[in-house]
Amino acid sequence: MDWATLRSERRTNLIDSDKFMLSDYPITSEQKSELLTYRQTLRDLPQNYETAEEAYENYPDIPEFMR
Repeated sequence: MDWATLRSERRTNLIDSDKFMLSDYPITSEQKSELLTYRQTLRDLPQNYETAEEAYENYPDIPEFMR
């Protein structure tokens, strides 16, 4: 795993979760909170870990409602 691959996967996950951020998308406030945490965790990966491997080992799980 390298940073370019991790960033590519992260970008895909952020794009896939964009639709859930629309104001009229029907999710609960709990799901919205979970989604915001998930997206922020994705964005923070490069800052929070020294290596891409370490970041990948701590990659967040996709929220259940998004599956």
